[in-house]
Amino acid sequence: MNNITLPFYLDKLKIVSVVELKSDNGVITPCYAIVDTGCSDTSMSQQLFNALGFKEKKRIETTITGINAKSKGFSTIVDNFIIGGVDLGDTRITVSNVSPEFENIVVLGMNVLVWFHKAIDYRKSEITLVERRLKNIDMRTRFYRTDIFSRNLLSSSLFEEV
Repeated sequence: MNNITLPFYLDKLKIVSVVELKSDNGVITPCYAIVDTGCSDTSMSQQLFNALGFKEKKRIETTITGINAKSKGFSTIVDNFIIGGVDLGDTRITVSNVSPEFENIVVLGMNVLVWFHKAIDYRKSEITLVERRLKNIDMRTRFYRTDIFSRNLLSSSLFEEV
């Protein structure tokens, strides 16, 4: 995989970029994305999930806890998650009802971000993601594992970077 460079802008201390999502019917849609290293899962609203035409796969009910609220939702797999023109493959997404200002935003969480070395250049307003290539792991399915598993895996001597 090549390096992924995403332009971004700051919005009230949030790093906002654009990702592309390819729905089950093959339509590619650009979406605003917030880079959030404090969020364990990549997530989106129920409204955006439905508008993009995704179908639930391997649904797991979950409770989402934020700064000021809890909400019910589910985790599922998206087949074609594209960042910077690069298809990451199967990616776990958490879907829930959110406040209106986040209805059309994807939150890039640690289940995706942990697999990359990250460099943020504030002068150029760019984020560069460099893939962490690992021995002994199926790279196609790595984005739907839990972030705790990913962190433990990445710190394990059994899985060295190539």
